[in-house]
Amino acid sequence: MDIRVSTVAGLVFFCASVGIVKSRTRLRGINFNFIEFSYKDAIYKGCYLRVKNVAYIFIRVYGSQYQLYLVIKKIIFVFFKQKILHFPLNIPLGKSSIPVHFICETLAYFIGYRYYVYLRVNINDKISSNNRFVIFIGAAAGAFLGSHLVGIFENPAMLSHFNFIYFMGNKTIVGGFLGGLIGVELTKKRIGVAVSSGDLMVYPLILAMIIGRIGCFFAGLEDGTYGIGSNLPWAIDFGDGIRRHPTNLYEILFWIVLWVALSSYEHYRRFTDGSRFKIFMVSYLIFRLLVEFIKPDYFYSFGLSMIQLVCITGLLYYYKVFFYPSKLTKPKAYA
Repeated sequence: MDIRVSTVAGLVFFCASVGIVKSRTRLRGINFNFIEFSYKDAIYKGCYLRVKNVAYIFIRVYGSQYQLYLVIKKIIFVFFKQKILHFPLNIPLGKSSIPVHFICETLAYFIGYRYYVYLRVNINDKISSNNRFVIFIGAAAGAFLGSHLVGIFENPAMLSHFNFIYFMGNKTIVGGFLGGLIGVELTKKRIGVAVSSGDLMVYPLILAMIIGRIGCFFAGLEDGTYGIGSNLPWAIDFGDGIRRHPTNLYEILFWIVLWVALSSYEHYRRFTDGSRFKIFMVSYLIFRLLVEFIKPDYFYSFGLSMIQLVCITGLLYYYKVFFYPSKLTKPKAYA
């Protein structure tokens, strides 16, 4: 099996199993004998247990054992029986099919939210449940508008074809994050919440982004998150015959590194109120500012794309992170 396919498959099973579903619920009444593959075909011997965790996730989302059987069987076939990975990757179900991108996007929302609930139960949240709900609405509204507004201006030449379908079909995470930030800040000001609401969302957002970008990778050229042509050993042909930078995989790696860095740092020092989210946003804006140079974006005559301009705007908003870094952390209190 091609090493790149093995790596991607391993990443999928790893993200779906390690530290995501923290439940001891047993899958009773489910027969796993239909999973017909040998350990020689698997990436590693623990893969069988990983498949069980993936099965649990799909039960929670789709609720049907029969659908679970079909989905898992197709996943096993794609990753362990086929020699070549085709883009976009869809899972056949009867006469129709389900895009893996859609599955990952659904899982990103579901698992990210469940992880947020898990974290909130184990901390003393200074924001009430009612205010959290209102803030969520503000964040969702801002993210929706921000992601689509930035998306439609990514390619100014296409604005002449603007309509509702074009508006809904173009969106970007950068615009969603900054739009959500604006929505949250306006909502908090309206309801009188002064403490940070974003710190609790950092790790759930990272987790959701990892799962979502896996879906973007499997969407191939349809999603538009691929990079420019490259001759590097890990460059991937997404279906058009051109080996490209897998920028969606670069982003997955970025999120994993950021997660490990933040959680490791918090073993020694504490972030001040709101600082974890600020570092989260600044780190991602810098990453996107740089990675856009190896993506086939529309660049203005001065050498920057719309997303890069938005990233710079966001970085200017967080200028205090660069000028007063000492205010981001404080010594950790030990009992």
